[in-house]
Amino acid sequence: MKGRFFRVFELFNQRNTRYYQKAFDKLEKKNKITFNFAAAFGSSAWLVFRKMYGWAALFTLVYVGGCEILYAFCKDDVSKGVISLILFSLSVIVFGFFGNTIYYKDIKSKIAKGYATMEKYNSIDPIGGIVLVGIVYLLCSCFLGYLNVKGVISENVGGLLGTVIGIALVAIPWTINYRKFRLQESVEPVEITKESVNRYLKKADPKYLTLPMIGVLFIMTPLTIVVISIFLLFLVSVMINRSVETADNKVTQQQRLNKVEEVSKTHSDSEISKTAAELPAE
Repeated sequence: MKGRFFRVFELFNQRNTRYYQKAFDKLEKKNKITFNFAAAFGSSAWLVFRKMYGWAALFTLVYVGGCEILYAFCKDDVSKGVISLILFSLSVIVFGFFGNTIYYKDIKSKIAKGYATMEKYNSIDPIGGIVLVGIVYLLCSCFLGYLNVKGVISENVGGLLGTVIGIALVAIPWTINYRKFRLQESVEPVEITKESVNRYLKKADPKYLTLPMIGVLFIMTPLTIVVISIFLLFLVSVMINRSVETADNKVTQQQRLNKVEEVSKTHSDSEISKTAAELPAE
């Protein structure tokens, strides 16, 4: 595999093993925190991708459920937007600066249980993280939003269903992963060292990562086009509505002036003022 295809293949197989080796080394030796962009903006999808299913379920419950609870105290959409922005910013800060710390502790816990000695164990889960949580949950959220706009379900019901669906999507890969671990015969705890941590990280199979990533590309490309098209149509409709309103205002203003001018030819000043007051405002 050479040339352009090889570069594309390499792009799809970025497991970031070296990045985490350096990040964990800084945590261990210098107690230095590093910022993780994937954790910051990927949140639950990143957690599932790195097989931290418990954290992903907890995040979904707290974030989505917390949003719905706070929304109940809001009287308008502006307040809801502010709350969403604040919670999103908090999640970016927390997972961005402390994601590597959470991941490091999770890895050490799994090494102590013997996950690093499993023969066919994968240290990443692209199917669960990218496909289930990333794509399926996004599509489900869009569908629930559509049902809410159409009045089929209320906003509170939509939020509750979103929480349940999110936790269910996390539970599926979590259950499969735990069952594989329990069925594995040769599982022995290992001492937590730099070598055992690196061995765990390198158990990420690049072949297992490539297919889901290519699938994501084929799914997200048309989805992105659809979203951009809908956004552009929305902007065009807003511009058309504003132009129509402006034209209507100009017509109303002209009709008002014509009416006042007509009355002024045959009526007194008091009657003109009365007529002008009765005419529709701009």
